[in-house]
Amino acid sequence: MTYKAAPKSVVGTGCVGECGNNVTVPYMVPKGISKVAVKIEENSLCPNTDALAYITGSSIDPLVGPVFITDEGSSLMANVAAGDNIVLYVTLAPLFNGIVCIRLGTLNFHLVAS
Repeated sequence: MTYKAAPKSVVGTGCVGECGNNVTVPYMVPKGISKVAVKIEENSLCPNTDALAYITGSSIDPLVGPVFITDEGSSLMANVAAGDNIVLYVTLAPLFNGIVCIRLGTLNFHLVAS
């Protein structure tokens, strides 16, 4: 038996780093969507900085995260229901590891629904 994967669509985008210290991405879940996830598009953040993300919303209890999303293979996903109002919050987090950079860099991401 073959199962067809649900189509994925980008429902929000954002960045942290040189474009700002934190960002919120709101999303109202329509009918037919059951999951949202954060997908990293590009990461050029200085190694002395990480990005912390969490998803919260009307039916998400407790909140999902926080998770450092710059680690290779890291992911953040939440189950949602139609009519939910959710918010993805991403903020910079200093690592205090002694590394000094000339530029902060940028982390670009998408909020993907399926």
